[in-house]
This record gives sequence, structure tokens and C-alpha cells, in this order.
Amino acid sequence: MFGPRRHPILGTAAVVGVSRSAAKHEAERQTEAQAEREWEIQREAENMNRMKAEEDARVQRAVEVSLKTQAASSYPVPAPSYTAQTTSGPGLQPAPAPGRDMQNNRFCPGCGHACEMMDRFCRSCGTKQS
Repeated sequence: MFGPRRHPILGTAAVVGVSRSAAKHEAERQTEAQAEREWEIQREAENMNRMKAEEDARVQRAVEVSLKTQAASSYPVPAPSYTAQTTSGPGLQPAPAPGRDMQNNRFCPGCGHACEMMDRFCRSCGTKQS
């Protein structure tokens, strides 16, 4: 009487035990896979940050080299010449640049270079014109 009942119960217990074990192993595998994905994402983010830093450093070096090259190849800008103002009292006024019309010029407040009226920035020093 007890014999036929024990086999189905034992069979069910064995199946339940195996399914729990399989579920536990599957959960462990999923946890490991998730950890590996997170590690790969972190590694990729670190690589992107490193590549961005290297690119920024390359750009900065290129700018510095360009500025050094430009400074070495550019000729010094002569200081503006001034003439005494005789018609309206004492003071200094910049001398007109040769070959330019004085009505279409203004002078840079930063360096005194003659700039055209439509210029937004000084061609000599880069100061914004008002």
C-alpha cells in the first residue's frame, strides 16, 4: 500500500530538487552575464573618455604649435605714429595710414591700428570694434 505512493512522491521531489538547482544555476549565470555587461560598458566608457582626452591633448598641441609658428613667422607690428593736433588744441591723433581714406577708417582701441568702418574685429590684434 505504501509502495506505490512513494515512487511518485520521490519522483516529484527529485524533479523539484533538480528544477530548483537549475533555476539557481540559471540565476547565477544571469548575474554573471549582467556583471560582465556592466564591466564591458564601464570599460567602453573609460576608453571613450581616454580617447576624448587624447584628442583634446592633440588639438591643444596643434593650437600651440600653430601659435608658435605664427608668432615666429609674423613680423612685428609697428606702433602707430602720432602727430600733434594743431587746429583744435593740444592732444595726439593717429596719423593716417598711407593709401587709405580717413573717412572710411577708425582706429582700434587696443592697438591703434587703422580699421575700416565695416570691420567687426581689428585685423592686427583681434579686439572687437564698437
